[in-house]
Amino acid sequence: MRTPWAQPPGIVAFTGAGLSRAAGFAPFAADRMPPGLRLEDVVTEEGFARDPAGVQEFYNLRRRELLAAAPSAAHEALAVLDVVRPRELLIVTGNIDDLHERAGSQAVIHLQGELLRARCTICGKLSERHDDITEASDCPICGNQGHLRPHLGGVD
Repeated sequence: MRTPWAQPPGIVAFTGAGLSRAAGFAPFAADRMPPGLRLEDVVTEEGFARDPAGVQEFYNLRRRELLAAAPSAAHEALAVLDVVRPRELLIVTGNIDDLHERAGSQAVIHLQGELLRARCTICGKLSERHDDITEASDCPICGNQGHLRPHLGGVD
């Protein structure tokens, strides 16, 4: 996200799952959940504690789906607004994808975290992750192995 404004933004756009769905990315849609897996199993700390490998695999698949998706016309329209009205637009999204940023929007706040980032539970730092995360994954900052968690909601 760009640096804070000298004044509050004149335009605040709140976006959610419908925008991602329009781009073909619906990570928590009921029909995309693996059989027997509930939403609570992948979005809570308790679910992660019960099955960290299963939660990582769920998000690894979602990460691959996201990397194959493209911003929708709505993402593009907001990016155009950002160009036409520079430093006036703030996007606040409940989405975990980077589709706003890929469309060109500059100021985006992710309320539920970001799928393409991971947090190390040892050093606490965030890193970009476009690849799968496993128990063998090293933190690119401190080098500790097996301590990366998705930077999402209650999971990180």
